[in-house]
Amino acid sequence: MRLLLLISFFIAYNSYAEFKCIKEGKIKYIRDSKEFIEKSSYCIDHIHYKILSFDCLRDENCLAKKSYIGSKKLNIINSVGTPADNKCFILGGKASLVSFYNGSDFEKTSICRFKDKSFVSSVNSFN
Repeated sequence: MRLLLLISFFIAYNSYAEFKCIKEGKIKYIRDSKEFIEKSSYCIDHIHYKILSFDCLRDENCLAKKSYIGSKKLNIINSVGTPADNKCFILGGKASLVSFYNGSDFEKTSICRFKDKSFVSSVNSFN
């Protein structure tokens, strides 16, 4: 039994240790047919989030983190947009398709942005 717990802890620790934070990252998005690049700090490849704004890592009042927890209780059926985008809207956010710099290249994802400037990936967070 101890061995099983030790192995479980080791696997969980290594999975958690895989995410990394990028303090001076870049997020690309298109608005009005123009490409914009904004500087941003975020963490990527977390076990729960593909991308999460850096300030939310330790802030329990961060709207993006609160919405992620709240989204697990929602079951939305809608014919317009994706379920993740609909959850984002219902939780008070705005869905955006973006590309973020992962340290070596740009990676595409969908994020949900909130009033407090926090954001979280909606693809794997809200599904």
